[in-house]
Amino acid sequence: MEKQVALSIELNKIILLIGIQCVQKLLTRKKKRRNRTIWVRDWLSRREILGASNRLLVEMREEDLDGYKNHLRMLPHQFDELLSKIESAIKKQDTHMRNAIPPKVKLEVTLRYLATGDSLYTLGALHRVARSTIALFLPEVCNAIYNALKDYMRVSKVN
Repeated sequence: MEKQVALSIELNKIILLIGIQCVQKLLTRKKKRRNRTIWVRDWLSRREILGASNRLLVEMREEDLDGYKNHLRMLPHQFDELLSKIESAIKKQDTHMRNAIPPKVKLEVTLRYLATGDSLYTLGALHRVARSTIALFLPEVCNAIYNALKDYMRVSKVN
């Protein structure tokens, strides 16, 4: 019995020493910070000048309504109405580091995705938005569309 108590005390000491060493390592360990080389890629930062929202879709809206409708699957006045219904739900604030993606661009990317199923890479290149960013806002915009239009939807009841 005394051997078990002595063994238990020794085991507790060892565990305590290991615990102390772990805490010391955690406290003295320097955090390795990864330096970001690029916050926003250069070609993405030219979204406001060269992105599809400010170039292609503006031209199509003025010159080719059929092309615009084919691209987003709705006419410009329908797009504007939908945007006005969901804009407040999907709008983010600009920060000192970067400007937020405008709700118009988010809706255009989402509608194009829903209309064609294009890859996020293709959508990102067309609209000059990072794929990871698109993946973040797609569900948000879809939820906003659903919430804005749920009164107009009718779901059949299965008996």
